[in-house]
Amino acid sequence: MPRTGPGGHAALIFDQYRISDLDTSGNPMYFGYVDQMDNWYIMQLDTTSSPGTARYCRGSGNYVTAWSNRAGQTYDYFSNVW
Repeated sequence: MPRTGPGGHAALIFDQYRISDLDTSGNPMYFGYVDQMDNWYIMQLDTTSSPGTARYCRGSGNYVTAWSNRAGQTYDYFSNVW
């Protein structure tokens, strides 16, 4: 039985994803993850303030397009995206 975290979500939710792309050239920075079924999420890391913030967007299919448009995606708190 999988371990569960707050709200009953599987603690291993990210085990299926692998890092695919990263853009650390500016601020915010972006980290793109994809699984074998072309489900994906992108983490936006903003360090302009202290503490920094991490926001997420996710989707299914068309990862390459989503990554190319990463700056224009809509990002939100982890709890709102997952």
